[in-house]
This record gives sequence, structure tokens and C-alpha cells, in this order.
Amino acid sequence: MRSIPDFYSIPGVDDKDRLLNYPAHCPICGGETKIKDDFLYCTNPNCDGKLINRIDHFVGKKGLDIKGLSKATLQKLINWEWIDCINDIFKLHNHRDEWCKKDGFGSKSVDNILEAIEAGRDCEMWQFISGLSIPLIGSTYAKEIARHDKGWVQFMEDIGPHMLNHSGFDFSQWEGFGIEMNKALHEFDYTEANQMIDDEIIILHNSLFNAQNESNNFEGMIFCITGKLSTFKNRDEAKQKIEAAGGKVVDSVSKKTTYLVNNDINSTSSKNQKAKSLNIPIITESQLLEML
Repeated sequence: MRSIPDFYSIPGVDDKDRLLNYPAHCPICGGETKIKDDFLYCTNPNCDGKLINRIDHFVGKKGLDIKGLSKATLQKLINWEWIDCINDIFKLHNHRDEWCKKDGFGSKSVDNILEAIEAGRDCEMWQFISGLSIPLIGSTYAKEIARHDKGWVQFMEDIGPHMLNHSGFDFSQWEGFGIEMNKALHEFDYTEANQMIDDEIIILHNSLFNAQNESNNFEGMIFCITGKLSTFKNRDEAKQKIEAAGGKVVDSVSKKTTYLVNNDINSTSSKNQKAKSLNIPIITESQLLEML
């Protein structure tokens, strides 16, 4: 049985001489470490620390949003050697009886997790792409890909060399996609993803694509949301509505922003101040709903 040590025992900055003391070996797997682009990496591709983070992202809110698979639970599943890759999540039902006997678990909690996993098999294309942990490609850009590509097969055709003998589509042609993002999309290994598509995952009808064609009121518009909301449950719900109408939602205000959404128009927050300095309209939640 494997045992994953504490993830967060890496030394930091020494206040005395301000030198960065970093381990020569990964504290989780013992693999060699290196610094690339100001980040510390473990060079072992099979590191359990990398595995648990990939799976945690895949099942998280920006992925398939499978409830019950916390990082602590995933750590136990890896230690019990039931998970060696993301695809193994969908085979956990084979361990149900033994799982129910483990400390801290019972038949009800295990069955709830297994039901959530089953429900997660049916997912939106953007959820699946976002959950794969493709470098530089988060949920926002995954949704852009889902809008342009009607399904996984078309996306794989755009990727190119992994599936077909051509150079592939240049994603940097799309607004917001840079050269490095295009490179990351083409260099990512989709072997496990294609296996999940073949055996486990069902990509639902592309609601983002349909929504954009049915109502593109916000086509080309960029929104930033700040402050408390009163009608929408949260910012994620507001973001979904805007994106369904063809718009984009970003985290910060820039000269490209079309509207800043803030119920407190007179707020002295940094986002309000920047919007005013750039002459970007600040609208309330009610005004946003009227536009929708």
C-alpha cells in the first residue's frame, strides 16, 4: 500500500538571507526537482502528488463536478492502490464492498459517491476539456473551444497530428488564444482522454454552442462581475447566463471590457475606479437581467 506524505512541507524563503531553499527531491515521490519559468516541478511523470492534483481538478467544480471525492478521499483511494489514473475513477464500483468497510466510510456515503461518479459520466464538452488539466486551458477557454467545435471528434480533428496526418488548427486565430495556448493544446497527450471518451464518458449535446446560436445578444461583449449579487445565486450562475448569450466573463477590468457588473455603482473598489478611468460602463444586476 502506498502512503502519500504531507504535500505542504516544502521549505520556503529564508527571511534572513532571502534565498529560496527548495528540495532537490520531491517530498512526495522522491523524484528529482527542477525550476522552470519560476515554478518548482517534480520531474517524475508518475508522481502521486501530480496524480492527486490532476484527479482533484478533474472531479472539481471546473471539471466534472463530482461530489464527495475530496482531496482527502482521493489520497486514501490512491494509497489503497485503487486509482492509478483518472480513468480508474469510473471503476471504483468494483471496490464498493471493501470500501464500505474502511474507517470513516459506510454504505451510504460510498453509494452517494458512486452515484455522483455515474452522474458525472454525462458531461458537457467544456467540463471534460477543462478537467483534463491542459496547461493554460481553464474553464473559460474550454468553453470557447466548446462553442467553436461541435463535438469531441471535431476537436480532435482540430488538434491534428494526434488523430490525422495534418498540422492541425491554429487556435491562436481565436480571440484571447495566444501562441503558447495553441502550443499547449497541440502538445497535450490525449491518450487517456480518448480512452475515457471511448469507454466511460458521454459528451452531452453542446448546450453552449446551441445557446450561442439561439441567443447571441452578447456576442463580442466582455463582462467583469464584482460585488454582491442579489438575484443570481452566485457569480457562476451569472457567468453561465452571460456565456450562454455569447458573451465572455473575465476576472479583471481592462480596456477590452464592455461592462463592469456591480450593484454598487458608487463603490470605491479598484475595479470600479479602473472602469471609470477607462470610461467602461458600470451596470447593475437588474440592468444585466434586462439585457439578457
